[in-house]
Amino acid sequence: MKRLFLSLFVFFSLSIALAQARELPKPPQNEPTPLFYFNPFERQPKIPYELEKAWQNLVKKKPINWNNNDSLAYAFELVYLQRFEHALFYFQRLDLSSIENINILELYHFMLKKNKRFEKLLDSYSVAKSMFPELKNVFEIRMQIADTRILHQERIWNIQKDHIFPELIDTTSLDLLAANSNYKIHPKLIEIAEQFDQALRYEILYCDETDKIISQAYIEYATFLHRYLYASNAYIAFNIARHFDKRNGQIPKRIKAIKKELEENNYLIPSFTVLFKKINPNNYALKEIQSIDSLQFIFETTDRFIRQEDLENYINKRPDKLPWLDNELLIIIVLATMLLCILIFIDVRKKKNLKKD
Repeated sequence: MKRLFLSLFVFFSLSIALAQARELPKPPQNEPTPLFYFNPFERQPKIPYELEKAWQNLVKKKPINWNNNDSLAYAFELVYLQRFEHALFYFQRLDLSSIENINILELYHFMLKKNKRFEKLLDSYSVAKSMFPELKNVFEIRMQIADTRILHQERIWNIQKDHIFPELIDTTSLDLLAANSNYKIHPKLIEIAEQFDQALRYEILYCDETDKIISQAYIEYATFLHRYLYASNAYIAFNIARHFDKRNGQIPKRIKAIKKELEENNYLIPSFTVLFKKINPNNYALKEIQSIDSLQFIFETTDRFIRQEDLENYINKRPDKLPWLDNELLIIIVLATMLLCILIFIDVRKKKNLKKD
């Protein structure tokens, strides 16, 4: 009998313990995002080996012997040194067709954006499409951003009511695409997400300051991710949008709503700061090359361009005997001399006429 009571006691104790265990709250977990997720953002790539090698060669050369590639390497160094206007002076006069490294080309694109040369940026993207055919769709997305920058500069595009990516907000077409699929998420939607992610990653290289166009691009992208993929994706994208436009009061509201949605589904909030680290300004602490080539020499002395092959004659020309005699002063002296000659001639004629009388 005692054994029976003991067995019943153990049975009921285990039943109560199991019931209580089932009632314990389930710990939150990361939202499963198997088809698309954000890798950490690398916004300060390492300096390409090609450039470092080119810089080492520059210091061994005399400036007069610098060729197109040497001047190009120096121009890229100026970008790292944030001397964007000076770098633009070089790039406008050099042939960039030899650049085959996308990471080096992005320095040129960054320089154009810093100088607000968006038409040239658009042209470069167009050329890059053929240079890097595997990135054709990526550059077409970036061309939309460059177009928007031009329209915004001309005050045609309004950030309050206009969009950068109409294809991302075309819910009619996208909803139809999402519905006509045997998959949980249509593969085309995943492809779109990946292409936009890649394009926008290029656009935010080296950039950490306020940029409302980039912010708007990420808002539209985040809205697409929230509707067709995962809330965790949207949370990260909206935080990037806020990073580039902290004065936009609508973005924190969107972030708060998605955060609440994640918590209601017992999902952990993704760590934005782990994925998206700030730019370190000391990463590119370069010592500027002191040697100068033809472009640098002309830029600092006459503010005009002389061909490399003509530079030696220009530098070694015979010194001006009258350095104070500039063109304008010379014209004045010639005119004054001519006037004096005319006055003397008139005076002589008058005297002759008086003698005759």
